[in-house]
Amino acid sequence: MGKKGIVFISILLVLSFTIFAANFEVGGGITYNGFSNETVEKYDHEVEKEFSPITLFGININGTYWFNQKMGVEVDFDFSRGTVYKYSKKCPDSPGSSLTEVCQYFGPSANFKYNLLSSPAVVNLKAGGGYYFYSDTLKLKLPTSETSSKLTGHGLAISAGAEVIKPIPEIFSMRIDNLKLKADVGYTVFSRIGGLKVDETPWEDTYLTMNGLKLGLGVIYNF
Repeated sequence: MGKKGIVFISILLVLSFTIFAANFEVGGGITYNGFSNETVEKYDHEVEKEFSPITLFGININGTYWFNQKMGVEVDFDFSRGTVYKYSKKCPDSPGSSLTEVCQYFGPSANFKYNLLSSPAVVNLKAGGGYYFYSDTLKLKLPTSETSSKLTGHGLAISAGAEVIKPIPEIFSMRIDNLKLKADVGYTVFSRIGGLKVDETPWEDTYLTMNGLKLGLGVIYNF
């Protein structure tokens, strides 16, 4: 299934929940991701690992269906992007030269949610997994030419976290029924990005892990 198919199914799931759910929340917001990116490459019986920190900023859309007052399921779609490395050379003999590395990932996920606390703020615990598409583009720009190399892959990730929800009227003294402010914190505990290709050429016996912290801030609307 292609990337467009994954995106379409994710949006369709969120929209279908709004139609059939008796207690449903839909929302969106911004995200911050601080990952420890590890490249694992196998040579015969040896394993070589390379670590690099990555900071990504992105957006999230989500929908939650509550089976009862305590348990529910959430469907998310994330898109995140960030500059890993940027270098510009400024000198008379080579003006305008630069090297830039940009990383991004996107994909759907699903989480089981449990309501831990309802007052004075709603606190929910959640855990689940998603399927993500990853790319890392390295671009070299010279005064007379420009070249680029792109690494792509896809794979699974498992995460756990919590969210705190507070009605907006109680925070800003505004009367907006059913609209709430949500803050998320989570951690990707396991991930494996495989099927790696460098400029469409398979990178055999190699995979990536992207484990780390995820923060989010947004709004939700309760139907």
